[in-house]
Amino acid sequence: MNKVLVILIPFVMMGVLFIGGLGIYNGLVSAQEEAKTAWVLVENQYQRRADVIPNLVEAFNREFHFLLIYFRDCFTPH
Repeated sequence: MNKVLVILIPFVMMGVLFIGGLGIYNGLVSAQEEAKTAWVLVENQYQRRADVIPNLVEAFNREFHFLLIYFRDCFTPH
């Protein structure tokens, strides 16, 4: 009986450690995937903001040219 326990206990302990190690590994993989997903969301926000900048510049230019013509017409003697 003692010989069986001496042989069986290390295998049981190794099995428990192996299963615990798998749980830790799966947790790390899940955390890595969540971090990647969060970073993709950040990159999407950066891209959306970068896409808005040309539209803002174009809107400013249109408004500037409108005001330029408006004030030129207002202050030009007729």
